[in-house]
Amino acid sequence: PDPGAADDAVLAEGTGWRVDRGLLRDVAALLHYSDWQRYRAGGDPDLHREVFERAVRHAVVGAMDAAASLDPVRAASEREWIDRGETWALQLGFAPGMSREGIRTAALRALSNSGQNASIARDELRTEWGGALHRWLPIRLPGETRPGDGA
Repeated sequence: PDPGAADDAVLAEGTGWRVDRGLLRDVAALLHYSDWQRYRAGGDPDLHREVFERAVRHAVVGAMDAAASLDPVRAASEREWIDRGETWALQLGFAPGMSREGIRTAALRALSNSGQNASIARDELRTEWGGALHRWLPIRLPGETRPGDGA
């Protein structure tokens, strides 16, 4: 889209939802700083597509919230969780529609990725959701007899 376009310039719309330039900028602002810099510099079509797809999902979820008359605080909290989950997935190399083998490969790669964004995502997941993740699916590393607390 034209960088000089007004914030209310409509980029995509459907029944009850729309993505305008302002929403796209808001979603881009949620990127981690290095990704945001790459987004602003342009030249990374995959990152631009990811931001646009997030903006569309954000708009659709907002329309669904409005249609269901959800509590605005709850709706904002759910949107924040979706945004954080999408950020973690992006940083760790996961994408929508991956096969089981693709998820397995991405998970192994994410565990060994030494990049700063991947490290931050792993730390946030471990700190905030480690216990729940172990309850849902225990993860044992070779030589480990039990999952570590929150690890």
